[in-house]
Amino acid sequence: MNPDLSRVPKDLFSNPFRAFVAKERWNSGFHDPETNSWLEFSFDRSPRADGFRLSFLQPSARRTQYVRWDGRFGRPEVDDQLRLEAVRPGFCARHQRHDEGLSRFELSTQGWEIDLEIRSTRIPFRTGDRQFEASYDLHQRSGLLATGTISSPEGNLDLVHAPGYSEHSWGVLPRRTRNHRVVLQNDRFCLHASVDAGPFANRCVGALHLDGDEHRWMLLDPQVRFRNSPGYEWDTPWRLESSEMELNMEILQVATHREGVPPFAPVLERSSKSTALVRAVGSVRIDGIWHKTGEMHGILEEHSSRW
Repeated sequence: MNPDLSRVPKDLFSNPFRAFVAKERWNSGFHDPETNSWLEFSFDRSPRADGFRLSFLQPSARRTQYVRWDGRFGRPEVDDQLRLEAVRPGFCARHQRHDEGLSRFELSTQGWEIDLEIRSTRIPFRTGDRQFEASYDLHQRSGLLATGTISSPEGNLDLVHAPGYSEHSWGVLPRRTRNHRVVLQNDRFCLHASVDAGPFANRCVGALHLDGDEHRWMLLDPQVRFRNSPGYEWDTPWRLESSEMELNMEILQVATHREGVPPFAPVLERSSKSTALVRAVGSVRIDGIWHKTGEMHGILEEHSSRW
């Protein structure tokens, strides 16, 4: 179910000096095991503007490609089905859900043609947080499988059952935020950890354990720590630690994007986001028993923003 932001107090949209702002985000990411590439895209809604972002990380070629669009989306739902569109002359990004387990993502712009069919194979993870004026809800699906083609200015790539995830989050958040987030998965585990900094900080850690045909999500200890070597932010491995999780993450490639305001002549930094494609191994404790995760792939993010 999608949130109704019309019920949010009006001054959250109109008062630029208020400490909180309403925000909504849909984002998805997919890993191609053959080339070790990572494709991620997001649709963001906020009072000031909507935005679409796409990153394509290719460690073997040591390059990252980036697509950005700013404007206003159409209605996020049509006949109770998710339909997100970012459109302008010469540009169209569309993400549409056809039923509960099937969706489609398409991008067409200069040098880019992407057409992916996305299937859901596992139950979603849902959580939320309420802290006075601040609130947060998250629906995540791991174990997605994407099949289709990616045609970029640097070449073509065919995806066949590329594993991935999707998230839908919304809430009333502080205007200034800083966040660390990791999403990892393989055939046996899916792990999600998100840690905010500052007042009204949200912490969320979940694990999906697959045991034969059975699988279930569970919340883990939210007091998780992201560690790396001081002074070597992305040049050395990171570690994720809690009373129920120990993971070592090898950085395969990292891409950092900064955006300022106003867009045509930025003088202030609005957001800074670093996305790292990682390979992780470690252990997670489920029902009091420690399990080896085996090798997992996914992303580690560091994100700061001013809305």
